[in-house]
Amino acid sequence: MIENPYNWYLECGKYAIENKHSMDYGLFFRIEENAPENVKKSYRKYLDICIKPFISMGLHMIEDNHIVDFVRTDNPIAQEQIELFQYLVDIGYIDNSVFLPKVITGDKPSE
Repeated sequence: MIENPYNWYLECGKYAIENKHSMDYGLFFRIEENAPENVKKSYRKYLDICIKPFISMGLHMIEDNHIVDFVRTDNPIAQEQIELFQYLVDIGYIDNSVFLPKVITGDKPSE
């Protein structure tokens, strides 16, 4: 069966913690910690497809093959995405030790 990433977005949206500036498809957002495991699995798949659009914003600085910092921006949506990316790295959902960063799906990053 072919999976539709937009369905992952919709499924995760039921447990979303709403962003202050934008909840458009393709942007990072958080989900509630008590979300069911099947939703968390869909969420990780969704996050994985959000990484390339985030990188294409060009707000990051790379050193030693990972993102080490971000440029200053006055764009509230971009700033919110930077903060969400950093949060997802901090809680272990995104592996930033490689470039492009990868979503962690269990014990090892996704491919």
